[in-house]
Amino acid sequence: MLRAVRLAALADSPSAFASNYGAEANQSDEQWEERAVQGAGGQSSATFFALIAASVEGLVGAYRPDPTGASVELVSMWVSPAHRRVGIAGALVDTAVDWALLTGATTVELWVTRDNAAAVRLYEAEGFRLTGQLQPLPSDPCKDEQRMRRTIG
Repeated sequence: MLRAVRLAALADSPSAFASNYGAEANQSDEQWEERAVQGAGGQSSATFFALIAASVEGLVGAYRPDPTGASVELVSMWVSPAHRRVGIAGALVDTAVDWALLTGATTVELWVTRDNAAAVRLYEAEGFRLTGQLQPLPSDPCKDEQRMRRTIG
């Protein structure tokens, strides 16, 4: 399930992610299994799926870059095109933030491609604010991504 939805996200929105379809499509079954195990939930990382009629239509990941730190990084946010703008993205973000709170985090941070106005609006509606930090998008250094942060708890 993780492999299929992640590759669908990368194929649909290649400039929204730090990785690319080719790099992830070539990962072995063992690598995908390890990613699924790591994201199954716990104190350091979690992956959440949006299910509609037993079909995965979205996902979001969250992890602690510093296992002892109070900040969580929100990553891999995606909703299938057929289900956008109906509240699924907000519900996924809320679920990741709730997990962050349960694990003792005080901030949730993310990187978003600067030209992705819809995503920026979503994150702002969810309480995230721009920090002023910019960096090249790892999968396409011709594009910039900007840092957003939300204080929680």
